[in-house]
Amino acid sequence: MESTAQSRVFKYNIFFWKCLGLWSDETSGYCYKYYSVAFQSFYSGMFTFLYTLNLMFTPFDLEIIISQSMFYFTQWAQITKIAMIVLRRKYILRAFNMLDCTAFQGEDEETREIVNKNKCSYTNYWKACCVYYHIISLSIIILPIIKYFVNGTVIELPLCQYYFLGDNIREKYYKVLFAYQFTGIIMIMYSNLNTDTFINGFLMMAITQFKVLYWKLAHLDSSSLDQGVINEKDKEILMIDKLKQCLIHYDLILQYCNIIQDVMSFAIFGQFGTAAVTICVSMCFFLKPMTNEDLFITTFYLLAMIFQIFLPTYLGAELTEQSELIVTAAYNSDWIPRSESFKRSLGLLMERAKTPIVITGLKMFTLSLENFTSIMKMAYSLFTLLKNSQVEA
Repeated sequence: MESTAQSRVFKYNIFFWKCLGLWSDETSGYCYKYYSVAFQSFYSGMFTFLYTLNLMFTPFDLEIIISQSMFYFTQWAQITKIAMIVLRRKYILRAFNMLDCTAFQGEDEETREIVNKNKCSYTNYWKACCVYYHIISLSIIILPIIKYFVNGTVIELPLCQYYFLGDNIREKYYKVLFAYQFTGIIMIMYSNLNTDTFINGFLMMAITQFKVLYWKLAHLDSSSLDQGVINEKDKEILMIDKLKQCLIHYDLILQYCNIIQDVMSFAIFGQFGTAAVTICVSMCFFLKPMTNEDLFITTFYLLAMIFQIFLPTYLGAELTEQSELIVTAAYNSDWIPRSESFKRSLGLLMERAKTPIVITGLKMFTLSLENFTSIMKMAYSLFTLLKNSQVEA
């Protein structure tokens, strides 16, 4: 694969997927498959099972239940995103091939600049998320340890207390349980980092291609032709050829959007289906007395959860808007002096572009800012309900 290929921007994602046992390629042997099954069983299957078992044995106290379930729904959302990588690998590779095709690279300096700018934007976005996710994950683990050495306070297990175990067993195997949750948090962090950025990266690529197509249609006029073309008939032939290239490009974009819809549908459903509860539980932490460390961790975690659903909805709304702008771009092209054949082809493109691209999660959650607002309202309603219940109790 060439270094200039668009799919190369996902090299960090693929690297960490391989480390996490989520991505096999033609060089992967049987040993990697065994490693993949064992690793995911240990850090996804058993981790989630023990977390669920912990909640089942958690004392029936609202404050304790909230504290024990803060990261629980995030883990379930992550399971759906892991399933996306493992089960939709064939479609992901198909999308990579489309991103690397000639039509998606840009045909001139202006369109190539649009594509290259997006590649740089995604790389910077991944790096920013990497820093932020590390701050959250390490603060959950490191701050209590620092507090232990400074103030001598007891270090609790970072995620949950495993109430299904007896006190004696927890004390006896405390270091083992702490190490398991410590490494589990790191694995969850890297998994979330590289699946969340991957989903948003696919959306960014689709938006970029619509911007490229918009530019090509908006500049579809005879002035863009070679000045050596004098004959009007030759100009018309070249204009029809340029329009055909735009039609082919548009058809490829639609195919790409269909592929990413198939790839992300279940993961979006899992992410948005648990978002309201996750944000609500995080907000409930502010109702109880907190140390500065707890305030720091909870604030950063809450912002991360909000951003985790805001960015896909924003990009989804941007994708819908850019797909609708194709009609405007086609109308602004130099179509008036063109032939009837040219006008009919352009008219068909405009008719198809009147139906905007909308990415959904199992046709239940749409990536739109209206949906983001609805989730935030639902989260606040649940928060108010729990707050009132806590006051009455």
